Amino acid sequence: MTVDRRTSPRLAVSRPAKLRCPQTGLRYLPGRTCNVSASGALVEFDPAPVLTPGQTIELAIAPEATAGLLRPEHVVTATVVRSLAHGRRRYVAVRFAQPVPLAQAG
Repeated sequence: MTVDRRTSPRLAVSRPAKLRCPQTGLRYLPGRTCNVSASGALVEFDPAPVLTPGQTIELAIAPEATAGLLRPEHVVTATVVRSLAHGRRRYVAVRFAQPVPLAQAG
C-alpha cells in the first residue's frame, strides 16, 4: 500500500515555470507544472535537468496559464523530493520551503 505523504491537496494546474539551482549553477530552465499545492509541485522539464533529492532550488510559477514573463515575486525556494526521467523529459517533485497560498499556486 502506498501512503500519500502530501500535506496539502494537489490541483491539476498546467502553468509555465522556470527553475534555477544555485548549487549546480543551472539557470532559468523552462518547464511546466503538472500539479501544484500550497506545499509543493510536480514540474515537467524538457530537456531533463540533472537534479537530485535534497537539492535546494528556486522555482518561479506563472500566475496564469498564458503568462510569459515570470517576475521575482513568483519565485519560491523549494527542495527536490523526487526526480524521475522519462525519455528527454524529467518530472521533478518539490516541497516549498514556505507554504504558498493556493491563489498563487493554483
